[in-house]
Amino acid sequence: MAVQTPSPPRQLVDAVQARFRALGEQGFRSPALRAADKDQLQLTEPHQVFVLGADDLVGGRGLAAARPTRWRYLVQDGDKVIASASISSTAGTDIDESPHINEGPFVDATAAALKTVRANPHFTSRDFALRVLQVPALHTMAVWLHSPSGDDLLMPLAPSPVTAPAGEAIPADQLLTELAEKARQVMDVAADDTRGG
Repeated sequence: MAVQTPSPPRQLVDAVQARFRALGEQGFRSPALRAADKDQLQLTEPHQVFVLGADDLVGGRGLAAARPTRWRYLVQDGDKVIASASISSTAGTDIDESPHINEGPFVDATAAALKTVRANPHFTSRDFALRVLQVPALHTMAVWLHSPSGDDLLMPLAPSPVTAPAGEAIPADQLLTELAEKARQVMDVAADDTRGG
């Protein structure tokens, strides 16, 4: 038993790797990738990113309402994670989009959270599927440890607007309750905003 890394569809794996190599040959634009040894770069830790809307949180629909939107990989330069590369999970067999490259703080936070998970016997003694949850309205991401028994855990990633410490696994309902309150505040402000623009 352990945290299971899901397998993306084969055609998507091939497309991401081919497109990522092509980006490298053209010359990466992001600083860490530009400075890296292109021959050492690897795409690792594939996981699906699920998106949950503010209205879903406020409506109490929970993780069942989360929609898979893309596959995301961590990009390693040797042993160090330096970026992420993601591509739409709805892409068909003729994938012509390039992976979205990111070197932001959620990359390091994801790598640190996965290290924590894999080093902790509490997680390795149970079955979990690795996912990531994103709440765009709150600029929030969390590692989602999905359990077949329904005892899902979420680990907020820094920077995070919630009180739960970043990188600490908590019951999903606990984090969703706090996120729902924050989403309610955002929606109230948006409804009352008369500034225009």
